[in-house]
Parts: sequence; structure tokens; C-alpha cells
Amino acid sequence: MKKALILASILSVVLLFIFSCELESDSGNSSRGVDALKLTETDITGWTEDEGGGTYNSETLFDFINGGAPKYINNGLIEGFIQYMSKSDRKATIMVMDFGTESNAIAMYNDMSNRNSSPEKAGNYNLNTAQLDVSPSSGVDAYAHFKQFYIELNLTDFPDKSEAPNVAASIIEVFEAKINQLK
Repeated sequence: MKKALILASILSVVLLFIFSCELESDSGNSSRGVDALKLTETDITGWTEDEGGGTYNSETLFDFINGGAPKYINNGLIEGFIQYMSKSDRKATIMVMDFGTESNAIAMYNDMSNRNSSPEKAGNYNLNTAQLDVSPSSGVDAYAHFKQFYIELNLTDFPDKSEAPNVAASIIEVFEAKINQLK
């Protein structure tokens, strides 16, 4: 009886330890990584997730991005996801990527920034952290980086295009908060 009680106690301690630990990925980040960053309908009010999208890595990115994949891979992409959302007629294509290090995420951000001929501020962020490309006719493209993560948004079909920059900045703020909550 005493052995069974000791064994049960040891097993309880081991199980508590296991369930309190967080698995680490090869890149040293939380195993919940990019999946933990996917938006839910409560993250951005009124927006719902559309079908499609998915998770990718440097080997499967070509399934989601045809011609542009090399620029992400060359900058150190580890994994990411693409998510489609909508609100009425408005559409959002959201890509969040883990580049493993902050310097790789910044390199990717700078690569995209250099392609943006007239960058504009995204909300209260400085242009070194987040920016908008307002050239799309019915929305905006937005780029941001936080820690080892790079975020890319494409917002389209806004009846009032002037609404799109504020929505992009709001989505970027949500991702910044989610990233800061990762362990």
C-alpha cells in the first residue's frame, strides 16, 4: 500500500511537471508559434474567417505563393500561415511568418519596404516597424514586424478606401499583442 501511494505521488508530480511545460520548436520558439497567432472572430469584431488558407514552411510556400516565394525563403522563412477573412464585401488576406530571428524578420520587412514606392504610417507605428502601401485601388497593403515575426496584410474591396488604413493598423495592433503574449 505504501509503495502504491509513493508511486502515485511520483506519477502525480511527473504529470504536473509535464503539463506545466511548454514544448519548444527547433527554432526555440513556442510550439504554438504561428498557429497561436491566427485570428479569431473575437480578435477583430465583425470579421469572419473564410475557407482556404493554411500553414506552410519554406518547402511548401510555393503552394500558397507562386512567383514570390523565393524572397521569403531567402530571408529565412521557417513557417507561416495564410488566412482569409471577410466583413461584408471587404476582404483580408493575412500572412504571418516566423523567420526565427528578429534580424531575419527585419530583413524581410526591409525587402518589402524597399518595394513600396510611397510608404505611409500604419497607425502610431514608426515606418521602421509597420507601414502601409495605399496604391491598391480599393484597399491597402500593410507590412509589419515584431520580434521574429513578419506580418503582411492585403485588404481589398473597401467601398470607402479611407477606412482600410485604420483597419490595417488595428489588425497589426492585434498581432503585436498576440506576439507579445507568446512564451
